Amino acid sequence: MLLIWSLAKLIQRKCENFKGMTMTVALYTTLGISAFGIGTLIHAASIRIPAKLEADYLGDYQELNPELKLPTPESVPSSFKLVKVRIQSIAKLQSYPVTESALTVLTTLLVHSFGLNASTACLWVFVATLLLLATIDAKTMFLPDQLTMPLLWFGIALAWVNGSAISLHDAVGGAILGYGLLWGAYWIFRFVMKKEGLGYGDFKLLAAMGAWLGATAVIDIMLFATIAAASLSLINLCKRSVKLTTEIPFGPYLCLGAVVSLLTELSMQELLFASL
Repeated sequence: MLLIWSLAKLIQRKCENFKGMTMTVALYTTLGISAFGIGTLIHAASIRIPAKLEADYLGDYQELNPELKLPTPESVPSSFKLVKVRIQSIAKLQSYPVTESALTVLTTLLVHSFGLNASTACLWVFVATLLLLATIDAKTMFLPDQLTMPLLWFGIALAWVNGSAISLHDAVGGAILGYGLLWGAYWIFRFVMKKEGLGYGDFKLLAAMGAWLGATAVIDIMLFATIAAASLSLINLCKRSVKLTTEIPFGPYLCLGAVVSLLTELSMQELLFASL
């Protein structure tokens, strides 16, 4: 990432004597090609990371239970069963470069909105990680702690060194609120419906978003994700492509809400209260 940013900066300096349009085209072309290439790596990682985690789990199980060659299906956690089933269904690379194109568009929007600087580079890491997490969750309904927790601490660390647009107080408050909101929703749903409605990975993901974007953004992200997920589920129910009991990944909706909040500063709270 540092190499790409240095190359973009070099092109920006070299093009200072040219017209603004020429410089802009060269800059965005370089960033677009680089982002597309990194998007390919993200797509590959979205397949390999869940498979590696499942393999590690099975290896640990066999080490703890040497008398068994493989764990029984009943002993494997439901999350890993989903990983195995979905990984098998996406063993081949996608025919269309969805992840690559998404990262290219997001990179262009970030640079256009915030300029080419160190803060934008950090936001790019945040957005690229969200894209990876959304892709993994969409395919496996699993959000690895190996990605969500570093993202959370990176956001708090940036606020601590004044490298973020929000204060350390707001970053910590956003992380607490993000985790607490979904934790509370989880237990309310479990008490009423007698089953789990969310995963702990969703709690940690929203906490990480709060550490990067602040407490106010957490509420907007939560509202956006809930409305988007409910709307799409309702459409699929009407089309009868899913059942009422079908589980859907919530992480992609959270990630989409975070990107929308970051790039547009859209306030779902203002929109909802204005419509009342």
